[in-house]
Amino acid sequence: MGRSTSCHNTDRIAGPDRIIMKFFSTTVPLIAGRLWFNRPHMKYIVFKRSIVFTAIVFLSFHFGYAQQKTIDSLRLYFPGPVNQDSSKYATIFVTRSASDPNPYFWQEIYIDRFPMARIMCEAKYIIYCAKQGATEIGCGTKDPLRINISPGEKIYISMTIEGTGKKIAKLEQLDRDDGEKKFNSSTAFTIRIYDPDPMEYIFHGEKLQSWYTRDEAKAHGFNEFTFAPPISVRHYFGNADLGYLYSWANLWVSPSYSEFVWIQRMGDYDFNSIDEFKDFVKSKIEKADKKLLKKSETVTELTYTDVPTPADLSFASYVVTQDTRPQSVDLKGRPYLEVRTWQAYMYKKKIKKGKGRIFQVTFSERGFGEELHSKEEIFCKMNLLLQSSEFGVVRE
Repeated sequence: MGRSTSCHNTDRIAGPDRIIMKFFSTTVPLIAGRLWFNRPHMKYIVFKRSIVFTAIVFLSFHFGYAQQKTIDSLRLYFPGPVNQDSSKYATIFVTRSASDPNPYFWQEIYIDRFPMARIMCEAKYIIYCAKQGATEIGCGTKDPLRINISPGEKIYISMTIEGTGKKIAKLEQLDRDDGEKKFNSSTAFTIRIYDPDPMEYIFHGEKLQSWYTRDEAKAHGFNEFTFAPPISVRHYFGNADLGYLYSWANLWVSPSYSEFVWIQRMGDYDFNSIDEFKDFVKSKIEKADKKLLKKSETVTELTYTDVPTPADLSFASYVVTQDTRPQSVDLKGRPYLEVRTWQAYMYKKKIKKGKGRIFQVTFSERGFGEELHSKEEIFCKMNLLLQSSEFGVVRE
């Protein structure tokens, strides 16, 4: 059973004035209800920012491209902060019985009562768990598994769903030999879980369900714009107005680091030249609402750069901010928390009724300096998505 969103079936436009201000003025923390961590840095969306910056540097795409050749790409693919030691994480392998009478029923699995993933019958799961020591792994029942997790340990769990009316989920820990045999013999596709699943998010009164990237080679996107999913964030929310919003946050790994990626339609326009397009983007930055920059925040760098993409016109920006009073993070004597954000704006001609359309791609990380990927590394992650872009036209 494939997972899709309404983004594929509608052509409503997520314009900046209509969506972004409403989004950030009504939602902190980001995910309503069951989310157990904050993602306050997600307000740094350039189309709604007005800032006084200390430096503006104009670069060419060749800077990022040259740096990309020397980047250790392996550490870009494992979600989370740069300085994490993933070798200490336990690996939890979860399967569901192939004879499950409820194959299309999703069942949550919890680690210490925090939602980690929804387990479905046609998939098998690998959960990377930074939690160590005495741990409860359950599925909403009164009798969770109680496991003393050791660094680097491999844990095999089988889930069964009993009943067709009132469904009862049960977990069983398998020994390593039986668990490994059962997991490897399953022909189901593998979903990797790196951080707790936000599960749901209320956006403009609509309850959105989180989705997983199950195939990194399979394109995500809208009718008229598709892209390869980002490599370092694996679950997301999506609809036509919100766009595709991917995120990572895990308090067991770091209480200060988070990452998000946001791909949006930004509206329909016509531009006659690249200069006109660049002026439009810069004007949005300079004229945006000043209220989004707190008194405790300072912009230390703003960079513009040309980025060749499959779109007709492209332009990118990079911004760094420092916050001396970040929400939900204890600085522990540090002077500030930092946010590093790359954004690319792509314009494609004649998308709908002969009119062009702008798409915005945002990659942002928040944390202490030693946790964050470099400017060049974040650009590399973004550029992989940009170069995979494919455009079409809206069918009337």
